[in-house]
Amino acid sequence: MNAAMARGRQTPDFLRKHRAMALPLVLIILAVATAFIGVALYVSENYQAGTRSVEASRKLYNAAQEGLERGKVWIDISVTAGVYPRWSDHDGDGILTDSDIISGDTVVDTLTAWGRNGGGSNEKGHLRLETDGVEVDIRVFDVALEIDSAVAYDPRFPPLVRELASGMENVALGQSYHSSNQGQAVIGGGTSAGSWTGRYVIRSEAACKGRREILETAVSVR
Repeated sequence: MNAAMARGRQTPDFLRKHRAMALPLVLIILAVATAFIGVALYVSENYQAGTRSVEASRKLYNAAQEGLERGKVWIDISVTAGVYPRWSDHDGDGILTDSDIISGDTVVDTLTAWGRNGGGSNEKGHLRLETDGVEVDIRVFDVALEIDSAVAYDPRFPPLVRELASGMENVALGQSYHSSNQGQAVIGGGTSAGSWTGRYVIRSEAACKGRREILETAVSVR
């Protein structure tokens, strides 16, 4: 009788086969699920990395734009004080020659304009600021000049602006000056306001964690 009952409790062959198939099926499902999770994590990481890159680029661009605005304000302050910022033209002929580039300076240093700050002191148009963790280096170049052909090319040389372009900004609209003399360039000084039209290029270079953004704008002042 016991033997008969034992035989009655035996698992049928078809059930044993189904149980044997269940384990591989579960393993396959787990493998597929793991693959989907891996893909989702990869896409999420790439998205976050892209978002961080876009955010970093935005911060650099905004900081560089702020640098351009700071340069415009610097020009306006000097012109309001009666002095057009000018480059270090040592002989006053309006032509950049090797003799104008003093020892230890570069073309970039020489063409960085000198103007007048709000306190009435001479000041070089090389400004720096820090905003939102980004360091910004700003230079105001005087580009109303000619260049001697003997001057060696410098890749940092600003573009020359010979005529007022339609897209150029005027930061001193509505202002008038009583002096009728153009004046001469003064090293570390500037040019007295008169019939002179100032032409400048502002370069703003923002840097943060090895990344850089450089913006330039041309400005005309009458």
